[in-house]
Amino acid sequence: MTSKSERISVALMVLAVIGGILILTPGDVMSQKKDMVLTDRDNGKTVCLPVGSILILKLSGQSGTGYMWTVAQQTRSILATEGVPRFEEATKNLPGGRVYQIFQFKAVNKGSGILELHYERQWEKNVPPARSFKVRVEVSEGSCPFWWLFLVDPHLRR
Repeated sequence: MTSKSERISVALMVLAVIGGILILTPGDVMSQKKDMVLTDRDNGKTVCLPVGSILILKLSGQSGTGYMWTVAQQTRSILATEGVPRFEEATKNLPGGRVYQIFQFKAVNKGSGILELHYERQWEKNVPPARSFKVRVEVSEGSCPFWWLFLVDPHLRR
């Protein structure tokens, strides 16, 4: 059995931890680093970014096939394209090997929208894309709402 003073001490520690969690917001976590990196495995998710943050998409492909990721839908009122997409080889000097196509977007205004990319060959018309990547993006002023700490995957808060 535990004594009454031990139970009170444990209860006070639990309250202190809960109080600390309630004070901590995703904005506090994200203010340390504003970039958010999404990969193929984040397809279909919803993400929250504060205004001024950079959203980086690192999507996989295969070199030498003619397929490329292209932006199919972008809510430009909340996300601005930053530069041109770049490529990064997963395995150096391997013909037909895996590559990553990297896109950057800046959260410019509060709001919500869709960001969708298609993996397709530019010259093929009336052909559905081989793959699609789609996320819902919520942009907030300052920090994201408290409940995002529990809903957004921890690996997204980088």
